[in-house]
Amino acid sequence: MQIQCTQCGGAVLLQEGSRFVICPYCSSALYLDRSRVVFHFVISATITLDEAAGKLRRWMAGNETVKDLDVQATISQTELIYFPMWRFVATESNGENEYSEPACSFAIAEIKSIPLSGGTLRFFSPQEFVGIGLKEPDVLLESAICWLEDQQNIKREQIKETNLIHIPFYLSKYQYKGAAYQAIVDGVSGRVLASVFPAKDEIPYIGVAVLATISFLIAGLIAPNLFIRLLLYLVVLITFGVVSNGVVKKY
Repeated sequence: MQIQCTQCGGAVLLQEGSRFVICPYCSSALYLDRSRVVFHFVISATITLDEAAGKLRRWMAGNETVKDLDVQATISQTELIYFPMWRFVATESNGENEYSEPACSFAIAEIKSIPLSGGTLRFFSPQEFVGIGLKEPDVLLESAICWLEDQQNIKREQIKETNLIHIPFYLSKYQYKGAAYQAIVDGVSGRVLASVFPAKDEIPYIGVAVLATISFLIAGLIAPNLFIRLLLYLVVLITFGVVSNGVVKKY
């Protein structure tokens, strides 16, 4: 089977079962979807496995996660994966805009927020990815274009450029109190993304805020004069400052 290179127009022989090909005439990397042939790019990772592990631990120790997650969690596996994204450049009234859509199903929906403009964009080379996790697309280009029409109100004739881009990220799987979780670290920016993770319990913080509000209200009502009111406010402020500090350390 032969396909036509979208760059130089040369005839490219496609072997049975293969979707990733290199044009022998202009060296363009191509991907064959059922609907058309598009350029195939890859973004190089700029952080190492050790750096990704460090960023994950710092995220675990941050304000969003449960206390001591970085100490109590057991990371069972971390691997570098190149994930496929459909990239579209569409012409609109305010100029050209870029849109992206995952080209493969994935449990962490936040992956859509990873920018495709970061890192070094280059043509895909099969020789560089021997033994490296390269996910093949399972979301057809036609489905991605339909999403663009439905969700972004972009018409087909507005699409000026279409590419398949593989982005790098480190997928980490970890255990916490018998439950399994996973998170990804963007291989370019180091940003950590996770849909489900052991989050801080908000109830203690909400309780402290409610009690502090009630206490300030009562202090204002019972104070006979301005001086006593300010004094009571100061007592309440110091008291709940200590309480809040204790809650932060515990949770």
